[in-house]
Amino acid sequence: KGVVYLLIGALALRVAAGLHGGRLTDPGGALYVVLRRPYGHTLLLAIAVGLLAYAGWQIVSAVLGRHRHGREGVLARALTIVRASVYGLIGVQAMKLAIGLRGSHTGPEPLVRAALHWPFGAWLVLACGIGSACYGIIQIRDAINGHLEPDLDAITLRQRAGEWALQLARAGIVARALVLFLLAVGVIRAGLIHRASVAGGMD
Repeated sequence: KGVVYLLIGALALRVAAGLHGGRLTDPGGALYVVLRRPYGHTLLLAIAVGLLAYAGWQIVSAVLGRHRHGREGVLARALTIVRASVYGLIGVQAMKLAIGLRGSHTGPEPLVRAALHWPFGAWLVLACGIGSACYGIIQIRDAINGHLEPDLDAITLRQRAGEWALQLARAGIVARALVLFLLAVGVIRAGLIHRASVAGGMD
């Protein structure tokens, strides 16, 4: 999971710095960048196995209601399953590319397009967009208040690594949450005007 985020960030940083080879992309686009590297198929296979294992572990933990920091509520478990499913889909795409099959787009647009054809699909799209936007805002608030990832304790991080590591973790979580919020805004617009193309993606 970390490798995928590092790739997206490194490619965006090259665009911001005006360097050659940068691009604004989503996790699916980052996988194509890996594919074009030496030993790209082998690297993608390793990423695929890692993402699928991570997704499976998160889903099983959520279904069983067990977490290393104690039991989670139903809503938290549901959000964990949704997040894990997203990483699972990226893992499936990486696996397809690794074995020579064409991967599918991982952004929200195809999902929104399919949902708009369902009964009350536009309302479902709006609900998902609003929920994602709220989750992004909560993530930003928690990062500012020092409540980081479930497996990342702010006090322990400060004691063992230093203040710089805590600030870096906060910045990373806020940046990820901002991307999620902007994605959610696109999904909300798509639901309001019934046009999947405006849902966009990370790029």
